[in-house]
Amino acid sequence: MKIRPVDLRDKAEWLRMRSSFWPESCRADHEIEIDRFFSGTVGATITLVAEREDGRLGGFLEAGTRPYAEGCSSSPVGYVEG
Repeated sequence: MKIRPVDLRDKAEWLRMRSSFWPESCRADHEIEIDRFFSGTVGATITLVAEREDGRLGGFLEAGTRPYAEGCSSSPVGYVEG
């Protein structure tokens, strides 16, 4: 399995995985967030995907920074969003 930054060609698979991971949000909202990520306007600082040997995606990690997080005394704080 290869771990790499998400690419625009991964949009459909990333959308599928996000919709499964956060089912309480509608698909359209996930798509808006993905589009904002690729435009650089909003969203996680970095998104990594796990690429299977057959080229399909098997997972993702969205990470960024927050001004604070529970249990942390420094700021900003690295944070795994999902």
